[in-house]
Amino acid sequence: MLKPFVLVMNFRLLFCLLFSVGFNGLILGQTFAPEMDSRAQEIIDRIAIAESLDTKHFSSLKHYSVDDILNFVAQLNEEQRLKYQTDIAFLEREFVLWKKDTDLTPKKRLLGIYSQPNAIYQFKNKSAAFEIKPMLNLGIGKDQYDSDIYLMNQRGLIVNGSVDNKVYFHSTILETQARFTSNIRAIYQETGMLPGSGFVKRYYSNVYEFTDGVDYLLSRGHLGFKLSGHIDLQFGHGRNFIGNGYRSLILSDRTTNYLFAKINWRIGKVQLQNIFAELVTENQRPQSISPFPKKYMAAHYLGFKPFKNISVGLFEAVIFSREDGFEFNYLNPVIFYRTIEGMIGSPDNVIIGLDGQWNLPRRVQLYGQMIIDEFIFNELFKTGESSWTNKWGIQIGLKHIDFLGVKNLDVQYEFNTVRPYTYSHREFENTFGHYEQPLAHPFGANFGEQLLNISYRFGNRWLFNVKGISFYKGLDIGEDSYGGDIFKSYTLRYADNGHSIGQGLRSDVQLINADLSYELAHNLYIGAQFFWRNETFSDPTLDPLNISYFGGSLRYNINQFKNDL
Repeated sequence: MLKPFVLVMNFRLLFCLLFSVGFNGLILGQTFAPEMDSRAQEIIDRIAIAESLDTKHFSSLKHYSVDDILNFVAQLNEEQRLKYQTDIAFLEREFVLWKKDTDLTPKKRLLGIYSQPNAIYQFKNKSAAFEIKPMLNLGIGKDQYDSDIYLMNQRGLIVNGSVDNKVYFHSTILETQARFTSNIRAIYQETGMLPGSGFVKRYYSNVYEFTDGVDYLLSRGHLGFKLSGHIDLQFGHGRNFIGNGYRSLILSDRTTNYLFAKINWRIGKVQLQNIFAELVTENQRPQSISPFPKKYMAAHYLGFKPFKNISVGLFEAVIFSREDGFEFNYLNPVIFYRTIEGMIGSPDNVIIGLDGQWNLPRRVQLYGQMIIDEFIFNELFKTGESSWTNKWGIQIGLKHIDFLGVKNLDVQYEFNTVRPYTYSHREFENTFGHYEQPLAHPFGANFGEQLLNISYRFGNRWLFNVKGISFYKGLDIGEDSYGGDIFKSYTLRYADNGHSIGQGLRSDVQLINADLSYELAHNLYIGAQFFWRNETFSDPTLDPLNISYFGGSLRYNINQFKNDL
């Protein structure tokens, strides 16, 4: 007997239906969206904070198209363009191909390189535009606590394009061979998972004589188009980020890539973003020839901008697994998921979040987030009896542009804390994670963190960045769960009451990550890095992971690997 149509219709067929609807309604064009952590997005946010300007889009969503960026630059007056001339010059070099008034006649240079500084090929006519950019990240260094060197060898390509001013696409592929610092290697050895990556192979170097390196290939890309003048659809394989901070407690880009469809509704002061994603439950397969177990996420963010310098947002996400595929009850983009989850028997994991930012005078931004997994208000004020069901997290942050009046000196302070058992679920399949990596903050839960990020650009080409992070986290003791590992069922908790942040085996870590870089050419950097990490445990018999590393790097169209764990 055939199964009902709703049960056999899988997630990919759903995307095909969305696309067929979308292509029938194409009327307006839009260019691709750059990487979420690109310097272009950093420049737009920085100028908006310093000048209290309206970006039109919501900075928390990181859904910046090239059109958004170029339209923002176009609204700057002559005084503002003069003040930020270095940043604006960077944007104009980066996106010269995508400006509407650009008539790019290819002028071949050495080895076939065309006119844009960081592209190896460009093409543009009345109906299409296309470019290919190289990616390169070479690094080497030494840690005084380690006999072997650290190595980074990444090569890749970026492809951007648009057709008929209606369809746009962005794709990257990146090949990596590396030997990471001991804190990253320890995560891989313990969990079989490397932060930010997917399938990983062992890498052995006869030249440098180490046997504990890693080799992996990552690709991501999205295809997008307009459904109307205010609605656009994006389908891709990649990551998403929601928030204004260095970290996010709602949805972060620190996990590996996943399949998603994203709908953005932008009407005046309101923006709604829907994300429907297919995730991997764990990085182990039941059989060698079977696929990884699947689970799904439906999430939406409703943002409201009452004033040009203030925005607030409400986030909701549900994580679920079904043997028959996607749960179609969650396809409604404008409904409260918690009510649906209750109506079908409360089998899933629902998380609610609040997000906001306020650009103050004197070049200051305040931002923050709060997430709620489960919450019992009456338990909050019972001293010493805090229930395990009080699962929440808070972020508070501040950014100051041109700190103390020093041009291009920017300072960011951020505080994050998440209670035990947050993001976890009674069923392993429904944890708020993907490929056994947290979808929100990389520390998971049961931690507190303070972060200071200082960035200084000087002489037009020099960049100095230093991050200081201090955090504590409660680790598990034996088989009991103390709430820090979100991939453990909360049924393994050691008690029902008396829970506090940092409980269990406490680890205290201080780290400093410093980078001094010089821009040789557009988006081509040579630099030196220093990384220091000091750890102590509440059990003094345990050996900490201490690091004191110094190295150098050469980067082209790529950011530094974030070593902040």
